[in-house]
Amino acid sequence: MRICVVCSGFSSILGGLETVYKNLCRLWTEKGHEVFVVSGFGTIASSGEYKVLKIPFIPRKFFDQFHLITKILRLDSYELEGLSCAPFIALRLIKLRPDIVLSSTIFETVTPLKLGFACLMVSQVPIQNRLKIFKSVDRVIVNDSHSYEQLKEIGIKTELIMNGIRIPTVRKAVIQNLRAKYSIPNKSKVILTVARLQKFKQIHLLIEAFSLIKQPALLVIIGDGPELSALRKQASQCNSQNKILFLKNIPQQELDGFYQLCDVFTLPSLDVFGIVFLEALSFGKIVVTNSSPERRFILDKFGIFTDVEDPIEYSKSLLQAIQTRIDVKSADYERHMQKFDWNDIASQYIRVFQEVLARAK
Repeated sequence: MRICVVCSGFSSILGGLETVYKNLCRLWTEKGHEVFVVSGFGTIASSGEYKVLKIPFIPRKFFDQFHLITKILRLDSYELEGLSCAPFIALRLIKLRPDIVLSSTIFETVTPLKLGFACLMVSQVPIQNRLKIFKSVDRVIVNDSHSYEQLKEIGIKTELIMNGIRIPTVRKAVIQNLRAKYSIPNKSKVILTVARLQKFKQIHLLIEAFSLIKQPALLVIIGDGPELSALRKQASQCNSQNKILFLKNIPQQELDGFYQLCDVFTLPSLDVFGIVFLEALSFGKIVVTNSSPERRFILDKFGIFTDVEDPIEYSKSLLQAIQTRIDVKSADYERHMQKFDWNDIASQYIRVFQEVLARAK
């Protein structure tokens, strides 16, 4: 099968969706399929397993600087990023002639549809933002049961396919180096969040809650984005003896090290899935987040669900999580984590691709 993934940010950032696509493309190639990624210019070269075909684009961080543009057009910066490269996506698709196209943003999806290619759309954003295009694609892929039921109820052709996780391995020396490099005391409890720093990630709520914690603790915020300056300013104005550490563009080894090192992972974000929740869980870390149906579906009994908009309740939940440990050898944990096996997930996608193509004949 000739599979084309359209993802403008694939080469320029390492977000949740890009992580998902990297794993899927590698596994599809191993299964004998011909896989291409049409991507904006960036640092990632063709892997040898699948081909990364780069095209001109305007990255989302450019649009992040001009809030008036996104407000007038009523489009988020990642949608405008997809719009900026739509003509070049079209040229690539015309030359490739793929059997199936997988996309995620509106204009990345409209382009193959206009050209008559079979197209599936992966959606990790609130449904109402993309409802019109959902009705046009051959299938919508969602990652949680709540969105799945909502879309099925209104007649959208939908598949529930989870995102996967990798099995982490972190050497003790990496942890020791992190503590030395960033001056992290052994007695200090570490709270970690990993996110692109946009408003809907709601990191400001986490900083507010963290400022209420009186015991020795460190908040590590890993990520970059348009809210970084505002969050740094908020952190500097906190009336707290505890430190907040901002990091961006760190190596994967360090990121894995922080997942291993932290006592609790948290993210008060409004987006639907969030692969960072799974990454934290794969390291055996309890997760504190909001109590949405999507979060409960992903985390099950391994999450602590709280009112993130109430700083007192949020801070209490963080303290509760610091004292909570997951038994990673338990049958419940192993059974839950089996849902996120990448090999099985890649096979589920191929099954859907084959069904779509069979119906098109």
